[in-house]
Amino acid sequence: MIITAITIPTPKRIKKKVLKLCTKERIGIYSCILTGIGIISLSDAEIKALPILGLLYCGFTFEVIERADPEVLEIMAKNMNENYYRYF
Repeated sequence: MIITAITIPTPKRIKKKVLKLCTKERIGIYSCILTGIGIISLSDAEIKALPILGLLYCGFTFEVIERADPEVLEIMAKNMNENYYRYF
């Protein structure tokens, strides 16, 4: 019989996880995104889905860039600069 350990989320573990994930950049970006979504959802505009999806996309791309390896980001930046300057 195999016995596995279950880690119970104690307040100390929760605090460590929150402090690790809540950086100034994340708090700033997500507060701007949520403020924008709140303003858009309360407005009388007919097309609300497109700007809300755009804001959600910005949050998703921030997380992808935040968790990517620095080497991958350098390769992406190099390829983007080469492709951009090729047309001018």
